[in-house]
Amino acid sequence: MLGAKRGPTIDTTLLRAQGYSVPPGGMPSPLPEGVKLDGTNVIVEIRGDEPSIAAVPLPTNRAATIEDLYRKMELTETLGAGQISIMRPTPNGPPVRLSAMLDGKGRATNPGQNYALHPGDHIIAVSDGRTLFERYVDRQLGKE
Repeated sequence: MLGAKRGPTIDTTLLRAQGYSVPPGGMPSPLPEGVKLDGTNVIVEIRGDEPSIAAVPLPTNRAATIEDLYRKMELTETLGAGQISIMRPTPNGPPVRLSAMLDGKGRATNPGQNYALHPGDHIIAVSDGRTLFERYVDRQLGKE
């Protein structure tokens, strides 16, 4: 229906029963042709007006965090404040989901949720649902 929230396209009941934690908007999308993990990068899936998936290299000389990634990819411009889910693979089971909320300046609303990124992480960034105009008005009013 029009205006209805979109849910996962598959029944996730069995997945949840086996320990999977499903991020908002459903399971992570499969990697498209040409996007590969090589042990030094993370997969970033953006679920906004223009959904996209990309492999982003991690710096080799220091640790990278969610805030670093959000600023590097300029997600404040495209998503505004948003919700981030990190689907982190585990050796013997389902991936672990770590969640964080970021404000309009790309900072974690809870500093303890500014997670360090590990190679192989699948990061899902979901828009806060506001239009570009709404984000502009909020910035002008000092709400961001």
